[in-house]
Amino acid sequence: MAQTHGLWLHVDAAWGGPALFSKKLRRLVHGIELADSVTFDAHKLLGASLTSSFFLTQHENILLEANDVSGGEYLFHADLPGLDRGRLSWQCGRGADAASFWTIWKSLGNDGFGEFVDRLVQIRQDTLEWMQGEKRLLLIADPEFLNICVRVLPPNATPDPNWSKRVREQLKNQNKAMVNFSTNTEGSFLRLILAHPYLTSKHVQQILLWALAVE
Repeated sequence: MAQTHGLWLHVDAAWGGPALFSKKLRRLVHGIELADSVTFDAHKLLGASLTSSFFLTQHENILLEANDVSGGEYLFHADLPGLDRGRLSWQCGRGADAASFWTIWKSLGNDGFGEFVDRLVQIRQDTLEWMQGEKRLLLIADPEFLNICVRVLPPNATPDPNWSKRVREQLKNQNKAMVNFSTNTEGSFLRLILAHPYLTSKHVQQILLWALAVE
C-alpha cells in the first residue's frame, strides 16, 4: 500500500524487534522486511550498553544524501580510499555503538536470543495467570509484548487514584524494587518491564506481593 502511494514506510521496532529471533513470535513481525526503514534498540531488551540504536534502511546512500556534510572537508576526506566511518555516522566521532550488541550476539547467537525472548514471554504468561488469584491487582490491558501494566487497589475500599504511585515510591524507598509507573484517566498504575536476563516468575510475583503489602 505504501509503495503504491509513494509513501515511506517506517517500522518502530525499538522494543519489539527482538521478536524476530523467536520462532514462536516471528510471525508478529512478518513483512517487516518490506519496510523502507526500521528502528531497533538493542539496549532496551537484549542487554547492550546505552546507546545501541540502529536505523536500518534498504535505500543505499540515502543517509549520506540526507545528512550532507558539505563544508566539513577538514574532517571528512571523501577522496581517500578505504572506509571513512565518520561520514557514515550521525555522531561523527562517537564510539562504535554497535560493538556492544555485536559481542552479545556473537556470544548467544540467534537461537540464544530467541530462547531469551521466549523465556520472558513465559514469565509474562506465568505472571498473568498468578494475578488472576489477586483481586487487588487490576490489569490495565492485555500485554502485547513484555510490558505488564497493573493497578494496585488500596487495601481498604476507599478509591485512591494515586495509590499505585505511592506503592511504587515505598518499594523504591525500601530498596525492594525499582518499578516504573504511568497514569491514565483513572489514576496511576505500575509498569513492569520484563527485560532482565536473570529475571524469573518468582521475582515478579514477589514484587507484586510487596506491592500488595503496602499500607
